[in-house]
Amino acid sequence: MGAITACKRKDASVVYRARVRVMQDGVIYHETEAFDRPPAAAAWISKRERELSKPGAVAKLKMRL
Repeated sequence: MGAITACKRKDASVVYRARVRVMQDGVIYHETEAFDRPPAAAAWISKRERELSKPGAVAKLKMRL
């Protein structure tokens, strides 16, 4: 499940943090990425959720770490 949070930078501009959190086979995996625009953050969330929903995708990422 993805979420977008607006955060202020030191220069008072806004950055949108996109977070994806997935659980497969009892393993929780999460990623965050920062974007300047909310549509870009939403597109990244949907793309990563599609990629991580494939069988064994989370296990492969955990093995690389």
